[in-house]
Amino acid sequence: MEATHSLSVIELLAGLPAPELNALEARCHWRDYKARQTICEKDDDSADLLFVVKGKVSITSYSITGKEIAFNEVETGGYFGELAMIDGRPRSATVSAASACRIAALPAAEVRQMIARHPDLAWAMLEKLARVIRATNERLVDFATLSAQQRVVAELLRLSRPDPGNLRILSIYPLPTQATLASRIGATRETVARVLSELTRGGLIHRHGRILYIDRPDRLKELKDRLGQPTDA
Repeated sequence: MEATHSLSVIELLAGLPAPELNALEARCHWRDYKARQTICEKDDDSADLLFVVKGKVSITSYSITGKEIAFNEVETGGYFGELAMIDGRPRSATVSAASACRIAALPAAEVRQMIARHPDLAWAMLEKLARVIRATNERLVDFATLSAQQRVVAELLRLSRPDPGNLRILSIYPLPTQATLASRIGATRETVARVLSELTRGGLIHRHGRILYIDRPDRLKELKDRLGQPTDA
């Protein structure tokens, strides 16, 4: 199997023997997508498990008024579509290419056979679902208890990791666009822009290219924990 049609980058499959991985590659349907191109839509009846071999995808849905709600992003090495694969129901969200990407789609029947041979894969998928549920619970609490400003702060903290060059601060790379941040937290892009500007002027954060540095994680956490009145921003 040519390198561009290789599943070797998929973390879920890292422990599989090479011959079995090669067999799975042959059973996948491979397709390249351009940035912003739709990969699957909410309520589609497909049940394949989809692997992100290259690039990044965005998982979104839309409110009854047409407002976009961003759920998550999946980067190279990840996968999505497990809910429809498990229960056979229509897709629960729309997935589009956040960048040029290559997707390998493995039919649900093949996934079930693979899990039957390797039950540890089922545990790995359950652990991922548990992380998603925990993150969803956190966001529900944020919506109910935090103001729009605090939801921006909470999302920055959720996305941040210790900075490799200075472990006393946090960083986010790549920093999502203001529109993406807004759709994740149920705010407007203008609100996100205003909060980022205020945090920058206050010396809590600064940006360099596509990296956002959180210079005062302690202050940012205090701001997030200081509960305010929810807003409709």
